[in-house]
Amino acid sequence: MAQAMGEGDFPFYAVQLPALKKCQQHPLVREGQAQILSLVNGGLAVTIDVGDPDNVHPKDKAPVGERLALIALANVYGHKLEFAGRVTAR
Repeated sequence: MAQAMGEGDFPFYAVQLPALKKCQQHPLVREGQAQILSLVNGGLAVTIDVGDPDNVHPKDKAPVGERLALIALANVYGHKLEFAGRVTAR
């Protein structure tokens, strides 16, 4: 779509859903969210380890923002830093 509009491949990042106690479908949703990594400039901030298991919106937003910032610093601004763990195909 972006190329059709003459825009090229712009960065597109998403935040993974955290672990929640009351939602059985979240593992399937997180698996679907991981498909963003197949985009040319796609990135995914993993949040399985942060947040509140009773609330999808974590009170401490700093870890989420920091993870998104690391992705952008590495992919958009060319900083040589680690911004993601190992990703394996199924």
